[in-house]
Amino acid sequence: MSKFFDLEVLNDHSTPDRNVDDCLIDDSDLKRLLKGKKNVLLIEPNYPRKYAPSGLGRIASYIKEKNNGQVTFARSHVRDKNFDLVCITSLFTFDAQTVLKTINRSQSLYPNTPIVIGGVFASLMPKYIVQNAKTNNIRIFTGCSKFLDKYPIDYSVDWRLKNEWKDFSYIFTTRGCPNKCAYCCVWRIEKHRVIQNWKDQVDIVRPNIVVCDNNLTFQSWSHIVDVTDFIKRYELAALFDGGFDCKYINEDFAKLFKDMKFCKSGMRSAFDRIDEDGQFQRGIETLKKYVSRASMLAFVIYNFNDTPKEADYRARECNRLNVRPYPQRYVPLKSVTRDEHYVGKHWTDNLARAFRNFWLVPRYFKHMEFQTYIKDKKVRAQFGLTDKDISFYDWS
Repeated sequence: MSKFFDLEVLNDHSTPDRNVDDCLIDDSDLKRLLKGKKNVLLIEPNYPRKYAPSGLGRIASYIKEKNNGQVTFARSHVRDKNFDLVCITSLFTFDAQTVLKTINRSQSLYPNTPIVIGGVFASLMPKYIVQNAKTNNIRIFTGCSKFLDKYPIDYSVDWRLKNEWKDFSYIFTTRGCPNKCAYCCVWRIEKHRVIQNWKDQVDIVRPNIVVCDNNLTFQSWSHIVDVTDFIKRYELAALFDGGFDCKYINEDFAKLFKDMKFCKSGMRSAFDRIDEDGQFQRGIETLKKYVSRASMLAFVIYNFNDTPKEADYRARECNRLNVRPYPQRYVPLKSVTRDEHYVGKHWTDNLARAFRNFWLVPRYFKHMEFQTYIKDKKVRAQFGLTDKDISFYDWS
């Protein structure tokens, strides 16, 4: 059975008779579950990540402020039987097995404690979790919580971040995105709204800020001005992680970022679709009048329904504009393993791996063409490239 299709798939331990609806909870249910809890275990499964877990961070603030309670954070588990509630977050679907192991281990250690699961994987694939978890003692929250979005991340908790990410505030000023890109999960799990008290969630003692909004450029002019003025007023170094939608970028928008400090690659955009050709270049050229190119990065998704030549063109346009291209290999939204690599119909796995390596390393893409790179004998040996692999580029 393929693990790359748009339905939840089951492993050998599945129990299809479970009803997912019995396990789903909404915002009001979540609030009732959190109410009065004094001792809460927050678990982020031990998959790779960079940032503080937003949902767990807000739960921590809620428990302390509303319940005068305490929280314990773990990347795995702690042997304490006295928790009132266990909250488990999730991120990418391809870390499904790590999340399931965490759920099942939690049930074993805390058999009488309610377990709540949320996050991206839980929102996209609640049925998969219900039918593969070895417990009925779970509740799954899908989407984003309106009431928790009002609370800041609790930075007094040691979220086990690498040093480079410890001096940041992590905020959403808005949720959602109007684009319904087939390769993106945002519009599937987030409804658009402005988070009114976002300023109160910024720790201005921290010198850096990650603005996690998925499409700040789409928001009202007054909101964009409010965000940029606030960041400049407190002289914070910004990282706009969601990236800017170049079709909304004009001269007035670009001027708002004049004299703003940025973290490394903090001004982010994307050239994900060939039908944005022209719009992307105009947007970047406009931004470059006011923002240092050293601060700029552009995501380039590939291996979706594009061809290798098309993806290479988009990455080369970024490089031509002196914007760092960041290749992102497309993985289906409901892929549940890291062990297999999805391959788009115009690609081969070897070619896709070589493409990512080439566009991640400036000493390659600044001095040669991708077509030259993949014909080098050492590169062919490194990625197992055959004449057939290379023909996918030549024919596309």
